[in-house]
Amino acid sequence: MEEAVRDGVAQQRERLMESLRIYGGHYAELSRRFAAWLGLHSTDATAVLEIAAAEERG
Repeated sequence: MEEAVRDGVAQQRERLMESLRIYGGHYAELSRRFAAWLGLHSTDATAVLEIAAAEERG
């Protein structure tokens, strides 16, 4: 029983890691396109987003 639980946890961990890799890839592509649209370097566009989020939070 414990081995089955460990296997289930390991499978969940693998699915989570794969989902995070996919999310990271999509985030990077969206950031690249947003930066291009603004005419900025990707790090500058990320900074703009961080500043806007901080202003919104107060």
